Amino acid sequence: MTEEEPWRPDLARKAERVIEQERTSYRRLFTHLHDLIESGEDAGCWDLDAAAAEPSRAARAGRKWAVEHVQRLAIVIDDAAQTLWLMMRHDQMLFVPAGSITRQILEAVLQTCWLMEASASPEQRIARAAALRPSYLDEQIPLLMRLNAKEDATLLAAVRRELVRLMRREGFRVDMVTNKQDRPTEEVRRVEYRGASAPTRLNMTSLLERHFVDRDRWLYSLLSGSAHVKGWFLEAPPEDADEGVRAIMLPLLQISEVYTRTLCAYFGLDETPYRRARGVRRMAMMRTGSPAPVPDSLETAFGVRERRLIGD
Repeated sequence: MTEEEPWRPDLARKAERVIEQERTSYRRLFTHLHDLIESGEDAGCWDLDAAAAEPSRAARAGRKWAVEHVQRLAIVIDDAAQTLWLMMRHDQMLFVPAGSITRQILEAVLQTCWLMEASASPEQRIARAAALRPSYLDEQIPLLMRLNAKEDATLLAAVRRELVRLMRREGFRVDMVTNKQDRPTEEVRRVEYRGASAPTRLNMTSLLERHFVDRDRWLYSLLSGSAHVKGWFLEAPPEDADEGVRAIMLPLLQISEVYTRTLCAYFGLDETPYRRARGVRRMAMMRTGSPAPVPDSLETAFGVRERRLIGD
């Protein structure tokens, strides 16, 4: 801590630097991936997917949707990380909002894993990519109806029908959701490409089990407690500032580990340098830091355990 900012504990400063190092690392990685693609050299699954999608215009379109979606997810992840960085510079330990933002990063990473899973076949990845656009429409149309934007909903319903027609013509099998009478509706349930199928709705718990080792599968439940403001989460705030910082940073670094692994595996790159650097950052968060004092005159000091309840 410094004399200018007596309310900021040392570990919050280290967390600030760790987040910035992670963001810089990903900017360099994405620049490297862009250069790899442009060079025409072996780009791992990227090349395999391009070849598998080539015979079908719908498959090529689906792959384009997936590439754009992964880029949007990367922007969301970086924006969320920047928000956590700003929180570490704040004069309060905003633990619950920080947990919600970390869960947002987790969900964005899991979606990226779904689309870029190197162990899946190219046909499987293309089916997942092609399922994106129908899933958007399936969610948008009922939302527009609830907002009483019936004209827009009707237009998107027509777009969905045309999309399903074109996908079927281009070699995809498209299964529809059925109603209680077992009759097909206009909502898409699954998309299949060359024998590999993918649902339009993702199950985040299943994705977590698929991409995180057993010891880390508690992450989603813990961060969900923050996002859904569960009572058990609110009743057990960190005991001190260091504990609060670690409770955010250690899950964040583990999520980042999975993100890096997925990107590197997809493009056939060695993740070892990234893993080693992250290991150093993780150890820094574990071994260093001490709570800042909370002077009575500074009611919003970083490290205040929780705001007092009425009647306490």
